[in-house]
Amino acid sequence: MRNFSCPSAVSVGLGTVLFHATVALAQNPEPTGTTGAVSPAPGDSSSALPAQNTASTAPENAPGSEAPTDTDARAPAPDPVPPPVASTAQQPPAPASNAAPRKPAGAPQATAGTVESEAQPSASADGRMHDGFYLRLALGVGTGTVEFGDAPAELGDAIETTGWLDVMIGGTPSRGLAVGGGMWMGGFDTNEWRGENSDRGTVAVFAIGPFVDYFPDPREGFHFGGTVGLGGLSVDAEPFSNSDERTATGGGMGAWMGYDFWVSREFSLGLAARYLGVRVKHPEGHWHGAGDTFGLSFTGLYH
Repeated sequence: MRNFSCPSAVSVGLGTVLFHATVALAQNPEPTGTTGAVSPAPGDSSSALPAQNTASTAPENAPGSEAPTDTDARAPAPDPVPPPVASTAQQPPAPASNAAPRKPAGAPQATAGTVESEAQPSASADGRMHDGFYLRLALGVGTGTVEFGDAPAELGDAIETTGWLDVMIGGTPSRGLAVGGGMWMGGFDTNEWRGENSDRGTVAVFAIGPFVDYFPDPREGFHFGGTVGLGGLSVDAEPFSNSDERTATGGGMGAWMGYDFWVSREFSLGLAARYLGVRVKHPEGHWHGAGDTFGLSFTGLYH
């Protein structure tokens, strides 16, 4: 009896498995695997294809068929179609920004040089402008006076017609403003000393130093300027025993105002009222004095 018990149990187990498999097939007659063949839909004359490819091409709701339960057998979604490019008219307006609006490509751009040129006067239509290198030569005529204190032979003073020569050289750091250095010289002869001695004599007045000459409108010729520097007075007369006593130095100053007329792009001729005065004292204290010249200058200017 013990030899037949095991086969009986196996038979009962196999019968149970077959029963359950029969029930499952009755409930779901189609296979659920992805490798089995799927029957074509009615009216489809195409040959049978594998289940996976047929599922991808067959419509989802084909008549007479049910949707497979396996997610791998479902029909894939159609290929995505790229969205149409929206036209510019449908574009939403760009957000407002705080950036300054751009100027057109042809519009002139303002720069520091442009602002500076607008602030300063430009040259005239023919290019005439008082700027750059400065050179002025002047010849003048007027009146000269000299006065002495503690001079030999009690020399007093003298007033005579005098002439002079001025030379100024410089540059223009700013339009219309010329600066540089110069030398101013004048002199006269006299035999009418107003004192106890009336001998004939010669007087020279000179100064050297920096100068400033300003043109309010660099395109025009009106100008004024001045100088302050070293001055000197030299007297050649009989009362002075030797040459060491004839010259004294001190301070000098000058001023002028005039107008220059253009004769070319860089050169002009003009007239100016001019004054030069010196106050001097002999180094050894023999005498002191003052000399003044004033009158009219005829000038030539390269500027």
